[in-house]
Amino acid sequence: MSAATPSIPRVFVERQTSQETEVSYGAGFVIGAGLLLTALHILDAEYRTCTLPRLTDPALRITLEFSSQNGQCTKVPAQVDSRFWSSANVETDWVVLQFDQKQVPDAMSLQPCTLRSYYEAVPWHGFGYLTGEEGIALRGSLLPLQVQGASTRWQVLCDQPLSGASLRGLSGGPCLLSSGQVV
Repeated sequence: MSAATPSIPRVFVERQTSQETEVSYGAGFVIGAGLLLTALHILDAEYRTCTLPRLTDPALRITLEFSSQNGQCTKVPAQVDSRFWSSANVETDWVVLQFDQKQVPDAMSLQPCTLRSYYEAVPWHGFGYLTGEEGIALRGSLLPLQVQGASTRWQVLCDQPLSGASLRGLSGGPCLLSSGQVV
């Protein structure tokens, strides 16, 4: 997992409203040069009704916090990449962000894949930010719940006992297979 960690930053979001600054955070992962995939609900709690103008509003500040192998943190501003925006983002709860890749040269692209095993649990490992500051390595299984033709709904199971802990901060991070591929 350590080789992928520099490619899984904390996604820190601040939205200035008339009364306060709303803060949220989660994880994301690099999918190409200067591109990061994350969960839409990290950027907007009302993601089911959000629009591209709401996500490109100057009141929304997105910062990616990349950790290096030596423990240093590099903070990089990001914004929603409108080239990848459609109504499907709202339905599937994902969004692509743009950032300056030159600021984090160690961040490599993690490529999403499709699982071929539809009838058995598939082990995974990942990384998230439960406390908002410190990252945590995770592991578990993907359990197929419903198979319909080429489409499968999966349940993500985590092996760590996280009872009592807020799961805030895990959203948007990848589930990595032993092959290094992302699902």
